[in-house]
Formats: sequence, structure tokens, C-alpha cells
Amino acid sequence: MKKVSKITLLLIVGLCSLVGMQSFAADLFTPDIKFWLEGRFDYINKSQITKTGGNVTGQINQQDFQCNRVRPNAGGKVNDNLKYRVRLNLCQPDPSPLNRDNTPLIVDMAYFDDAMFDNFTLRAGKFALTEQLGWETEYSSSNVFQYSGAFTQMNTSYGYFRTGIEGTYKLWGQELKFNITTPTVTANPAVSGYQTNYGLSYALYAKGSFMDDMIQPILSYTIFNVDGTTGATPTSAATNTVAAAGVRVNPLDNLMVDVNYDYLYQPWTGVTVTNPSGATTAANVNPSTMQTWEARAFYKYGKFVPNLGFFTDNFGTTVNSAQYVDTEYEGGIWYYPYDNANFRYELEYSTVYQNNDPSATTGSVANNRLWVGFRFDIGNPTPAKTKNVSSQGSEI
Repeated sequence: MKKVSKITLLLIVGLCSLVGMQSFAADLFTPDIKFWLEGRFDYINKSQITKTGGNVTGQINQQDFQCNRVRPNAGGKVNDNLKYRVRLNLCQPDPSPLNRDNTPLIVDMAYFDDAMFDNFTLRAGKFALTEQLGWETEYSSSNVFQYSGAFTQMNTSYGYFRTGIEGTYKLWGQELKFNITTPTVTANPAVSGYQTNYGLSYALYAKGSFMDDMIQPILSYTIFNVDGTTGATPTSAATNTVAAAGVRVNPLDNLMVDVNYDYLYQPWTGVTVTNPSGATTAANVNPSTMQTWEARAFYKYGKFVPNLGFFTDNFGTTVNSAQYVDTEYEGGIWYYPYDNANFRYELEYSTVYQNNDPSATTGSVANNRLWVGFRFDIGNPTPAKTKNVSSQGSEI
């Protein structure tokens, strides 16, 4: 009887040990991975009138249903210090690899964060530079309907999702970042006069927080090199400069106001500029500057978030100080019907007036757009929020 009891006891102890080892192994080897999905779907009504010398020379009326964003995400942590994230953009029209970093355009992000030291984190891989143009690039693109000229120009010539390394140091609510990345957009070398991004880019960002996030200033400075080209319009190598300064003010929990200034200096030549209205100006043959002033306001009232926006762009060259000037007004309202889900219906309207230099192909362009649709961010374990106003998101 004693022998049986001892055997039974040994079996029980062995079984408990086996269960404990399995639990320990599961905790040790089971990956921490979470999946979430974000997207936006809109009906868009667009009208555009082009005038030259006071006469209407072009008119566009367009209506579309558009799937603007479908972005599956995966992320988690390997241990307390090491985290990772991958995001795809299934609405990206060109899945082919880029020349610079060998990632397809549909890969927005694929990076690791290593909290190497107290207050310091190293990021490596492909990621978004959310502070490049101040608070404008802090917004998730699924929350933005009309971009400034500075954003449009940088996105077409440089790209916002780039491969490299980034260090972030945080102390007492303040944040300092430095990164070295590869510009992901390579200009078309087959087009005469285009310059190509073959160098690296270097950026420094500073973001502050004061009075419990009531006042949040932001500063950014970026330089990147382009190589010269030969052909009908030969160009020389040049260093491009991008600078931004802005402030976010949260005077109330349900009110947020952003003011931003962007400056781009591009000493390249022969580049056709794409304006926010979709029109293009003649090839630029002198160093150019782009200056943008922007202001946006969001107010939360129950389940509704009305919003207003304004920006003005001034693009010029050393020969012609104002090749075009844009003025844009935007407004809308978002409705969040469900308390426990990041899902909303949206109505947004914008009007853009672009006044070109008389020597340009077109004298002026008037552009009006209406968006009606919905946005969702399902399953996000850490949805980005700005105070209690709305889920603004981040990482473009």
C-alpha cells in the first residue's frame, strides 16, 4: 500500500512538473503577435476648372467610389525590450520593387524597436518619418483628405516610408530623434532633366510637451542629396533641405488646434512639379522653394467631430518668385456611432484655388472635392489618440 502510494505520489509530482514545464515553454516560445486592419472607403465628387487669360480652357467633372486605404497590420513584442511591426498598403497601385531599398511599394513598414537603454530606443527597418513636415505628417493619411503642396512635392520626389535606422531619446515628456534613411523614390532617369536620389538622407526632430500636453511644439530638419543628370537639360548634384515648425494646442479635452509651417529648398533643375490640384507646372530650371502655412482644428462634441482646415502654398524659383500660389479651405464632420469601436462615417469638402504665374501653361485652377464615406481601425491594440478629440493616428 505504501509502495502504491509512493508511485502515485511520484506520478502526480511528475505530471505537475510536466505541466509546469509546458506552461514555461509556452510562455518562452509562443510569439506575441497581434493583427489589426485599417481602411477607408469614399464616394468622391470632383470638379476642376482651368483658366488661361480669363478664359476657361479646361474642365473636369468626376465621380468615383474609391477604396482609399486597406492596410493590414501585424505587430507584437519578442521580449520587454524588443518589439516589431509590419504594415502593408493593399491600395498601392504598383507592387514592383523600388530601385533604392528593394522593398515593394505595398510594404509601408517592417521594423524592430529595441529599447536598448533607459529613455532610448533604436528603430531599424522600413518605417514612416512622421515628423518630417511637422504636425501634417503626424496625421494618419486615412484621416487626411487634402494635402499641402509641400507634402505632395516631398511624397512624389522623396517618399515617406523609408528604410534606415532611427534613434529616439525621451526625457520628461520631451522627445529627440535622429535618423539616417534611404530616400525610397527614385526619379525616372529616362526623362531628360530629372535628378535621381542616390545619397542618404539625414534628419533631426524635436517634439515637446508642456502643461500636460496642452502645448506641443515640433521642429524638424532634413537634408538629402540628388545626383545630376545629362541630356537636353543637364543638372548638377545638389543637397535638398526640408524644415518644419509647428505647434499643437489642446486648450480643452475636446478641442485640438494645429498650426504648421513647412519650407522646402530644392536646388535641382528640370523637375516638373505636381500641384495639390493635380495640375503640373512647366519644368523648373532654377533652384526652387516651397513654403506652406497650414492650420487645422478638431472639436469633439459627443459622437461627432467637426473639423476645419486651411493652408496656403507658395512655390517659386530664383527667377520667378511666385510660379504658383495655392489657397485651400477644408471642412467636414465625422460621426462615431459605436463607443467601443474605432469606426466612423465621414463627410468632408475642400476647395483649392491655384494662381499660376502668367508665363505658365495655365493661369489659374479651381478645384472642389466632396468626400462621403467611412473609416475603420479594427483590432488595433494601441490606437493612437490625441487627447480626447479623435483617433488621429500616426505614421502616415
